[in-house]
Parts: sequence; C-alpha cells; structure tokens
Amino acid sequence: MMERKIPWDDYAQSYTEKMDRNEYYWPRDDVIEAVLKFASNHLNGQRVIDVACGFGYLSRMLSEHGATVTAVDSSEMMIEIANTKSSGSSVGYSVADSAEVPFDSGTFDTLVCNMALQDIENVEGTIREMVRLGTNGAIFVLSIRHPYTDGWEANYARQEAIDNPLPSAEEGDRRNYPPRYHRPLSYYLNTIVGEGISIHRSDEIVDPKGSPFAVVIKGRAT
Repeated sequence: MMERKIPWDDYAQSYTEKMDRNEYYWPRDDVIEAVLKFASNHLNGQRVIDVACGFGYLSRMLSEHGATVTAVDSSEMMIEIANTKSSGSSVGYSVADSAEVPFDSGTFDTLVCNMALQDIENVEGTIREMVRLGTNGAIFVLSIRHPYTDGWEANYARQEAIDNPLPSAEEGDRRNYPPRYHRPLSYYLNTIVGEGISIHRSDEIVDPKGSPFAVVIKGRAT
C-alpha cells in the first residue's frame, strides 16, 4: 500500500512554528475573537466539530469554553502535532478529508471551519459535508482569508490556484506553502447559501494598516 501523503504533511511543522508564535505575525487573535464571539452561545455543553483544525489551536479554545470537541484534518502530521500540543485536553482528533468525515449525519450542534476554506480545493463538498454532519438548526461559523488580499493579483472575479513562493528566505529549502485557492467572496457566500445554510451575521477583520484580512461568517442550517 502506498504511503498516504499530502502537501500539508511536508509543511505542518513549519506552519505550526510560524502560526503558533507569540509575536505578531497576522491578526490571529482578532480572527479567533470574532469566531468565538459568533460561536459563544453555542459551545457550552454542545457537540462541536472543528473542520480542518490544523495544529488544534482553536480546537483547544473551543474545549475550554465547555464544548465537547471533535477536530479533523486531512494531514496526519498536523493531527500528530495537535495531539502533542493538546496533552491533557479532551479534544478528540481524527485524520479525515473535510469532504468525507466519518461521523453519522446530525452528530454536531456547532460546526466551525477557521481560516481553511481558501486552502481546500473541494469547498462545495466540504460545506455539504458540514451540513450533513450538523443537527437540524445547527450553527456554522466559518472564517476565510479575505479574497481581496489573498495574494491573487489578476482578475478578482476569477477562481485560480495561487502559486505561493517560500514564506521567507530564512526557511531555506523547506517546501513551498501548500496550494491556496483564490475565489471571489461571492463564490463563498453563494456556496454557503446553496448548500442550505442561512447566513445570520458576518464580520471583516482588518490588519494594522486597515486592509481587509479575513471574513468571518455565522449561519444556521435551514
């Protein structure tokens, strides 16, 4: 049997070191604050899934707010790192493709996908799978990199894979950042609504220069 390997396995350690450091690198805390604000009334005692959880940073925070948290990511290396960082936490981690999560329909009350849809090729399948996993009236909180400043410099309305260079010269011969996909904001909104989620609120996060960095969306299963 061939070894299962995806680009994020190669980049997992570098990504974790970059994203988990304490000094300012991106408006992480502002994004997390908005996600938790939208989810706050739907965590304590609730069954929550964190889809494309990465190294589990948000997963652990959701658990600290009283949720029973299941977290999935397609990268085995990411899940290994998440488990190491979550020692003593009750978060349950699993390796799973975001469009094929091995849980029964209607398992979760609140479903979160934080800053990951722009890195996922099959967004429609991911949203559809999240809807399947949610209970009737389930809450969805989704955040994405703002398409206006995601690194795509051509026609904003096009949907394209972004070929990212190495994040910095100091990282030497580490692998390129895994694929990221530019899609206009309307694509995400139409996909969310089209898969059966009613959008209730949204927020836009800006960087210190006032440029749009992320979009956070709250919705409910219809």
